Amino acid sequence: MANAQRKEVWGVVTDSAGQPVADAAVKLANKVTLTIRSFITQTNGEYRFNGLHPDIEYTVRAQKGGIFTKPKTLSYFKSSESVRVDIQFEKKE
Repeated sequence: MANAQRKEVWGVVTDSAGQPVADAAVKLANKVTLTIRSFITQTNGEYRFNGLHPDIEYTVRAQKGGIFTKPKTLSYFKSSESVRVDIQFEKKE
């Protein structure tokens, strides 16, 4: 029964032009236990993390070639079991 309450976050990692980024490392950090889970994006830029606790905050960000995106905070899931969070690399200066 406990797994029935678990949540999922997924999304697409894109470059500054909005194109999918393959082989980017997406890091999901649990803000309570400080554990980090990783996912390498597919050719379509998609990532997915399952089994997340609905009452814990997480941060998610992507990295490729030494470049990091800004972290996004996932604050307490609402009624939705699946939350989409797209991540975009900013334009290089």
